[in-house]
Amino acid sequence: MGIERRAPKNSVGCVLTHSIKLPGKVFKKGLILSQELVSELTDCRLKTITVLAPSTTDCHEDLAAQQITERLKLLDLIPKKGIGGRINLVAGSAGLFCFDEDKVHALNRVSESITIATLPDKTPVETGQLVATLKIIPFFVAKADLSRALSVAEGVSLNLRSWATSLQVALIQTTLPSLPEKVYEKGLKIQADRLANYGLSLTQSCRVEHEVSSLAQMIAELSGSNDLILILGASAICDRADILPVAIGDSGGVVEHLGMPVDPGNLLLLGCLKQTKIIGLPGCARSPALNGFDLILDRLFAGLPIDPTDIQAMGVGGLLKDSPGRGISRVEQSDDKKKRFAADREQLEQTRQEGLAQATKAAAAMREKWPQIHAVHLFGSVLDDRFRSHSRWRLEIAPHISCDMGVEVFLADQSMMCLIISSECLYREIISFF
Repeated sequence: MGIERRAPKNSVGCVLTHSIKLPGKVFKKGLILSQELVSELTDCRLKTITVLAPSTTDCHEDLAAQQITERLKLLDLIPKKGIGGRINLVAGSAGLFCFDEDKVHALNRVSESITIATLPDKTPVETGQLVATLKIIPFFVAKADLSRALSVAEGVSLNLRSWATSLQVALIQTTLPSLPEKVYEKGLKIQADRLANYGLSLTQSCRVEHEVSSLAQMIAELSGSNDLILILGASAICDRADILPVAIGDSGGVVEHLGMPVDPGNLLLLGCLKQTKIIGLPGCARSPALNGFDLILDRLFAGLPIDPTDIQAMGVGGLLKDSPGRGISRVEQSDDKKKRFAADREQLEQTRQEGLAQATKAAAAMREKWPQIHAVHLFGSVLDDRFRSHSRWRLEIAPHISCDMGVEVFLADQSMMCLIISSECLYREIISFF
């Protein structure tokens, strides 16, 4: 099989590899030249055309793409024929697009001639959305490669899991006197809008004080009539001993996992009370922007099980876009810290120089007054306002140390001074220098 120049009359059954534009008509590349098309080209007095002649061991791209697609295990996905050895797969309904990445990799590794491209695994999609495309690269693929691809394709499952729109979902918001009414109103609206993306609505919404007993009682009451309870705390969950986790335990439930390697969304809690799932929402859930909470809802509403192992596997790709709810982005925070630390370093250097000057002056005065001081060692790095109290503490224990050398003064790095003094009387006089 090779590309060559041929007279049109000798090109029946070949594929046109370069488009030909003639007055009033275009012969597009990829055309399989029939006798009728060859006659048209001949009538146009073309001496040669560029074609590809297949061999008996080749299969045309369109047929190869069709055969591979037929071997794929497709759930609620609709194949649609494209142009030039391509078949597109579109979603038959709204839901979560799921597949085994390793199986898709295996199909792509059969031959460079055979490719399949997909959206990422666990991507939420709308009805009619393109989720994957199968493309044969050359005009013809070797039948041996096609045979291997057909075998591998039988193990590839591409699934569209429709949203479970019949689930009962309740929202609990805990309250604190410091939060204004608009915070709770916005919290309710954002969660209702979020559920609407899945074709769901809140069946119940209530508020309780941000304390254990009231929250535990409400969880117990709602669990009997709901499949999922969302808890939007007035304060973010920071520990398993915090109010939300403790309330879940007091209600008879279990905290299955706290925290997730997704940002925004780190402070999410997953729990349950019998058959009712419970999610403690991270603070970023008050924003409609994508966060870890959305990734959990995708799986739950697609009917997929989720446990701590699943959550811990979300770290790769878990660094999401910044949420407007942060008020300041990660990058801005980083830049702000750099500016602040630069200012701190400047201030600390100034303090260090002042402290060293003070210590040097005191040491010189001591050596002049008491010749028995053999050495003064200044190791000052940073000396700040804590210098005096810290050095006095060191001085108070110094009289208990016996030293024949008289007095040695050590100004160690941060706010630390050590004097080894052999005389308590001398100690009382030295301390007056500070």
